[in-house]
Amino acid sequence: MDLKRLQYFVTVADKGSVSAAARELFMSQPPLSMQIQALEEEMGIPLFDRMGKGMKLTEAGKTLYDRACTLLDLSRSLKNEIQDLRTGTAGTIRMGIVSSLCNSFFFQWIRNFCDQYQNVRLQLHEANTYQLLDMVRTNQVELAFVRTPFSAPDLKIRPFFQERICAVGQASFFEGVEGPQLSLKQLSKMPLMLYRRWEKFLYQTFQAAALSPRVVCINDDARTTLCLAETGLGVGIVPRSILHGSMEGMRFFPLENPALSSQVCAVFREDVYMSRITRNFLQFIPGVLQDTAEMQEKTPPKEEDRTGKKPAVL
Repeated sequence: MDLKRLQYFVTVADKGSVSAAARELFMSQPPLSMQIQALEEEMGIPLFDRMGKGMKLTEAGKTLYDRACTLLDLSRSLKNEIQDLRTGTAGTIRMGIVSSLCNSFFFQWIRNFCDQYQNVRLQLHEANTYQLLDMVRTNQVELAFVRTPFSAPDLKIRPFFQERICAVGQASFFEGVEGPQLSLKQLSKMPLMLYRRWEKFLYQTFQAAALSPRVVCINDDARTTLCLAETGLGVGIVPRSILHGSMEGMRFFPLENPALSSQVCAVFREDVYMSRITRNFLQFIPGVLQDTAEMQEKTPPKEEDRTGKKPAVL
């Protein structure tokens, strides 16, 4: 069975027509149609139902599609593995990052790694934690850096550091607040804006303290939280690492409750090959991230502390 012919078959199935697949493969339609016909003759059964200009997989086609994708993935992995054995210092890192980590310290860490491995190429994907977990599962990325809470028993999880959760908003919301941290009782009196994925956990924390939060907004993106906080709508609940840059009139306070934190983790699959350059990248980071976490913990909130110019998704 020819791997190139299987690639043609998978592309036609993904695109839904020979014409669209031909454009994707930079070839003309007649030879591609001939390849599909030859594969059906080899299998001895139709693989597509032809519907006008479109094509839909038959039951036999669906079975072959699943197996073909596996074979093509194995072929790519084997090629990458053999190339890695030759050098081990070059290659492409396909990596996902929650956008709330894409700030100055994270980019400096990447720069430091690239200074050491100067032939590395990066393919970075920014998304939220659950989108990145799916990208790891489907092998779109080899490695992703995400935030708790999440459930992924099918993936390898390597925790790096626990990060404080902060309240951020216009300075007027924090008048009379003394001390370096904000208590749950103080927070319960403020109009709060929550990230949806943390909603249940935050409510449970307040209930355990016999408090009722006053929530004015629940959303899916920390950028939305920070933009609304800038307008003065309320106080946003965000991770410490996104609070960089300058935004006039904004202040932040770490939350006093130690349970209100977010752990940064790397996730990856153990059942697929990980390139040597990506493994080197994974081994490079623990000290960098830990130093950053300790620096944040030692930095008290001040009047001049501000949120980031480019806030990001959790």
